[in-house]
Amino acid sequence: MLKIKIPFIDNSSHGYGKISYYDLKGFGIGLENFSEFSFYNSKNACLYLEEDYDLPKFIKLLEDKKIEVSFTDLYKPNFSPSKMLNYYNLDVIEGWLEKGGKSGAN
Repeated sequence: MLKIKIPFIDNSSHGYGKISYYDLKGFGIGLENFSEFSFYNSKNACLYLEEDYDLPKFIKLLEDKKIEVSFTDLYKPNFSPSKMLNYYNLDVIEGWLEKGGKSGAN
């Protein structure tokens, strides 16, 4: 069984699972599976899947593909993607990324 370890970022009020956009594509999982409450960082090409809906859904999609998921916990009290530069809600960036965008939203 394939295994993947995902960083889980906790900021005391919310949490996000961090996954590379390219890994997501490699697993055959599209952005349409996730809500506007998750974020994409254009500087590191990573998605930050919110803990209540999108992260559990991602875990289930991986488990359906026989991929075991574990986490590395990271406490970052100032991590707030909705207030940070280069972070975009997935509903804003989805079409741009799927068309091959590489360095920021237009």
